[in-house]
Amino acid sequence: MSQELPCTIERFTEVWRGNDGAELLSVIIEYPVLNLCGTPARKINAYYTRRNNKFAETCKKILLTRSSETSNTPLKVTLTTRITFIGENLVSLLNLAEFGGAAKSRVCADLWSLESGAPLPYTSLFPEVRNPKRHILNLVRSEIERQPERGFRTFYPGALKRLRSAFSVQNIFLNSQGKAVILFPRGSIASDVCEFVIN
Repeated sequence: MSQELPCTIERFTEVWRGNDGAELLSVIIEYPVLNLCGTPARKINAYYTRRNNKFAETCKKILLTRSSETSNTPLKVTLTTRITFIGENLVSLLNLAEFGGAAKSRVCADLWSLESGAPLPYTSLFPEVRNPKRHILNLVRSEIERQPERGFRTFYPGALKRLRSAFSVQNIFLNSQGKAVILFPRGSIASDVCEFVIN
């Protein structure tokens, strides 16, 4: 059962301009800060502070030159992190980075221990499963095979063959009910984002 823990949403923007003053690149970052006492929360908050600074600097190094050389339109990059689940012992977060629009986006998840402030491996969500990756892929495979009877989602032809290469441990998070979910990004096994609840 999820319990609500205090957090605030922080947001900051960095803008870089060319010699003529025109905007070339803006980076917008929105992320939660845990308002909890103790070392674990401080460690987690410190991680996101470092991550955000590194993300902005990486965008500056890689995208600023590219933006000034290829287009007169400023490039906008957003990094949004949201909490998907908070329990007594752990917190799950989902990160969405968008580069100039939804067509160029990247999603990854973070799982943290609220007891130690250390990241947790996805396998910790499946303590009784010997091979979590095989378990997840088998579940997704059976869902895709049931597509004709479900009738509301169209997977790519050959989606079953793409599963292993499309699988990423960084795309596993907990939903608001505390159930593990595997996310497949847009364009990996279907034209849209696919999420599967893992039982």
